[in-house]
Amino acid sequence: MNRMPLRRLVVRVAVGALALAAPVALTPTPASAAATDLFFSEYVEGSGNNKALEIYNGTGAPVDLAAGGYVVQQYSNANTTPGLTIPLTGAVAPGDTWVLAYTGTSATPANPQILAAADQTSSSAFYNGDDTVVLRKGGQGGAVLDSIGQIGGFVVWGSGDVTTQNHTLRRKTEVCVGDTDPTNAYDPVPEWDGYPQDTFDGLGSHTATCGGGPVEDDAPAVASVTPAAGSTAPVTSDVTVTFSEAVTAPASAFSLTCAGSAVPFALNGGPTTFTLDPTANLPFGASCTVTVTAASVSDVDTNDPPDTMATDRTWSFSTPEDVDRCALPATKVGVVQGAGDTTPLAGQTTTVRGVVVADYEGASPNLRGFYLQDTGDGDPATSDGIFVFNGGNQDLVSRGDVVTVTGTAGENQGQTQISTDATRVTVCGTGTVTPTELALPMASATAYEQYEGMAVTFPRPCRSPSTSSSAASARSSSPPVGACASRPTSSPRVPRPSPSRRPTPSTA
Repeated sequence: MNRMPLRRLVVRVAVGALALAAPVALTPTPASAAATDLFFSEYVEGSGNNKALEIYNGTGAPVDLAAGGYVVQQYSNANTTPGLTIPLTGAVAPGDTWVLAYTGTSATPANPQILAAADQTSSSAFYNGDDTVVLRKGGQGGAVLDSIGQIGGFVVWGSGDVTTQNHTLRRKTEVCVGDTDPTNAYDPVPEWDGYPQDTFDGLGSHTATCGGGPVEDDAPAVASVTPAAGSTAPVTSDVTVTFSEAVTAPASAFSLTCAGSAVPFALNGGPTTFTLDPTANLPFGASCTVTVTAASVSDVDTNDPPDTMATDRTWSFSTPEDVDRCALPATKVGVVQGAGDTTPLAGQTTTVRGVVVADYEGASPNLRGFYLQDTGDGDPATSDGIFVFNGGNQDLVSRGDVVTVTGTAGENQGQTQISTDATRVTVCGTGTVTPTELALPMASATAYEQYEGMAVTFPRPCRSPSTSSSAASARSSSPPVGACASRPTSSPRVPRPSPSRRPTPSTA
């Protein structure tokens, strides 16, 4: 926003008196260096809803707030995560200020003098004197440019007339850079002057002894990457590139090769962190190289030159050799199931191997998974079958396949399962499982737990006296508890579901 000349940067130069008796050679005091970025120059914590923050541009160049991803964040009541993030919009001229103000409520609006000075307003409730405010560049997780207060603190900072509660604070004229560490101990006294509550007469202008001239811009650069150079990364890895500032970078600015061949990828993210998402898994046992082409990456600020990266950035990482998953040590399903109602391995990664006894893969309303049963752990109190939820719509296995599965053990709707993905399900051959014969009625409802997910069969005649013929007929697509079964089926707790009885697919 362009303002009147009186609101521009004022550079103060002290000039000593000259003695008339003899000429005196004066050595000028060098001016302070121009600010490298924006910082808070005024803080209003007034009565009622009178709250405002003034941000000063002493860089010597215009600043596009939205393009640079500038945000103000508020950390309240000792929280270490921001409860409010306000993206800033507009442009700040060199030596000018940008005022962000709270509108207040319809019943208690902010003072008209504050609203008249405001360049941007917010209807979200602003800070109190014991809350922390932070100015960032590059979005919510961007670099901290300035802070008032201490993240995690819940006190009024300062002393005397220079406190963060019931005062207006103005940055001292010699301060040209913000407090970039919002986690350290905070005291406003060294850098701020204090004024009585509801002092608004200086809002919208700032005087500083910063040089204020053009500042040489730093070229954008790659700040960090994953996978790191020289590391070994899983074949399922994405590649992330974080730049030192907000940039524009098309997909053609990046290249990814593995074993000498180009790897297709989708480019996501920006303007600071970009992600290369390969369209397929990376090859096993390969050396992969990423290159960022300097000429194709441009910063978004207007302080140019330089505008592009100085040099290309190239680094390499490797992927592990392929593993024979069919030879991996496997945990018995009974150990995963345990003898109780829930798995004793909840949240743990485990590998199991067994025969697919029922296949319910495919998109919802299918269950997106299958039942697997192994040869047993010798404990009749533990089930030898388990449901494997692969979380996708793929058709990975068929009934009778011997498969090795690595995933996370857990519970879903009263049933133990292993949650995995397509990359960790491997078909190792074919096999058979002899169904376990059950006699009805069972001793108790809990007796089914030891057969959960297993292939079972019922001897004839097997209809429970309590099951009417009409009830059995209504469920003819899936033998109910007590009905005859001439072929193996899944556990009575988890029968092959008809559309009316299918369990809700897991979202684990």
